[in-house]
Amino acid sequence: MSFCDSGSKPNQPLDRILAVLEEVNRLRRPATISEIAERVGLPIPTAHRIVGQLLDRAILKRQPGTARILMGSRMLSLASNTLKSAIVADVSHQILVRLAAEIGEHCHVGAMSEGSILYIDSAHSGRNHGLLFESGQKSPPHCTSSGKIWLAQLSPRELEEWLETTRLVPITARTIVDREAFIADIETVRSRAWASSDEELSEGVIGCAVPILTASGQLIAALGVSAPKARMSPASLEGLIPILRSTADEIGKALCNGEA
Repeated sequence: MSFCDSGSKPNQPLDRILAVLEEVNRLRRPATISEIAERVGLPIPTAHRIVGQLLDRAILKRQPGTARILMGSRMLSLASNTLKSAIVADVSHQILVRLAAEIGEHCHVGAMSEGSILYIDSAHSGRNHGLLFESGQKSPPHCTSSGKIWLAQLSPRELEEWLETTRLVPITARTIVDREAFIADIETVRSRAWASSDEELSEGVIGCAVPILTASGQLIAALGVSAPKARMSPASLEGLIPILRSTADEIGKALCNGEA
């Protein structure tokens, strides 16, 4: 989706602001103002002025120790809240409820927000197993299947940079805290396009997740399932991947097109 007319430069003030935000989001890495200006087609002084205004409002932020630009906390909060509103108020929530009823396990939708996985919607199966990802709850990304989906979208270099600033905290005895083992786990997620967690966040609970994508392949959120290991084996959980993928595709279409 583009905020500007196809093939044209943004000419109105709001178009310029949205074009800058769209480009920072599209790059998915820190960028210089000069790079942003060139890619959007704006004079560098204009880009500096717009970025400065957005920095003042915490919509953008500077990468620590550099002059490069990233999405800021206010924009990330707005994005996650907007996605939450769209899911809960839309037919996509009913799709999630239907999935939970069909497979008989707790289902949830999560998105990355300020370094954590924020659960923006959930549906109960009616069978409580002690770990329910309620809407508004946050979890570390390194020990959840939804978090691994988000980390797998990073390039190997970006993942290395993330690991340099993040401690792999041992939440349980099975949390992956070895750097090389964790990188290998994320490479597996990339290759098979789904993620799993095996008692890494809570003892006795396993889970899996698949990406929810736009038509162009951009990650919107992750669709996950959690279940007690006493009731479901990792192999059984893997058997849910086809229905999770079809449901994720349905939710993605509902979010992007306003229809199921």
